[in-house]
Amino acid sequence: MLVERHLIDGDVAIFNRQPSLHRMSMMVHEVRVMQGHTFRFNLAVCTPYNADFDGDEMNLHVIQSEEARAEAKILMRVQEHILTPRYGGAVIGGIHDHISGAYLLSRPGTLISVEHGLEMLGNIGWTGSLPEVVKDENGRDSFRGQDIISLIIPDNIHLRFRSRSNDDVVVKNGSVEGTLDKRAIGAEDGRLLDAIVQTNGPEMGAKFLDEFTQLSIAACTALGFTTGIDDEDLSPESLAAIEQANADARKLVEEELAAFGKTVRVTKPGRVEPQEKLWKKTSWLCLTKESKKPVTLQRMN
Repeated sequence: MLVERHLIDGDVAIFNRQPSLHRMSMMVHEVRVMQGHTFRFNLAVCTPYNADFDGDEMNLHVIQSEEARAEAKILMRVQEHILTPRYGGAVIGGIHDHISGAYLLSRPGTLISVEHGLEMLGNIGWTGSLPEVVKDENGRDSFRGQDIISLIIPDNIHLRFRSRSNDDVVVKNGSVEGTLDKRAIGAEDGRLLDAIVQTNGPEMGAKFLDEFTQLSIAACTALGFTTGIDDEDLSPESLAAIEQANADARKLVEEELAAFGKTVRVTKPGRVEPQEKLWKKTSWLCLTKESKKPVTLQRMN
């Protein structure tokens, strides 16, 4: 085998994950050479590849000629496929911690200390103007979380939609009010990302997504988003109710099984289904009651 040269930063290569179900299963990425033997890429691109974190195998095709590289850059770059041809929306977008960070940063009343805010903006190489400085409850200089997000939204974006948390989100002249979640920047549901790509093109959409995902990760680091073990516990009363419902359902099912073939009645399928539904309903009611306990997700400052 003849090796002309090794990969270097800036090379372009086609990435693929099988099964290749649509054209976004093969896209062009720029190479960044790193230590290790594992392919790595931005998590915002997971959805079109249908990639998760359970040991997926992916294929890398290195382009040889300059003509092929030029053609691939024009036709197959990731930013050219933010919008899917299937339904016209953004198939590329934030996932997991991107969504959590967006929620934390955009919640009404969220204040970020100037030190943390400057660090977050430094992560994206921000060189523009800074948000207005306000005082938090302790008198410390702070930035509003929504003002930090507004810095990276183009001024020509005007948008209004209802978030998944049923909050009214308004973007006017690039200034955002309301809580951002998956419906704003999430993969397959990102209204804000979709509007930026439709209005300003894929290059601006990719720039916004890069900056927003970095801001959201920094927000998770600065503010924290966690659950405690006790948030997963059920009270003794709920556990007893579920166990009793389980015992009652088991008894009724055993009676049905014991009666099978001992009577002249016609046996019909699904005779134990009512018992199953009763058990599920009891369990669901107990879980719903427990979920109303105050604060399951705590912010860490």
